Amino acid sequence: MRRAIAVAAGCGLLAYVLSVFAGTGTDEQAIDTVAALRASYQPWYSIPAMPGPEAFWFAIQAALGGGVLTFALDRLRRKPS
Repeated sequence: MRRAIAVAAGCGLLAYVLSVFAGTGTDEQAIDTVAALRASYQPWYSIPAMPGPEAFWFAIQAALGGGVLTFALDRLRRKPS
């Protein structure tokens, strides 16, 4: 159980750091590409400059997934034959 918690915390922290410091995402790249191809393009939605709650929720999702996967694999490994 401790291993699952440690992996979950590590996955969450890594996902948060990567999502905050990764640079531009595919949304920004797509907007730039379309704007280069069509000069009259006006985006109807502006992407927030700061990584807001989406970075937090991505980190929570990664932490839960990593914790559940580690817990399940640990239980399968300890299962008596």
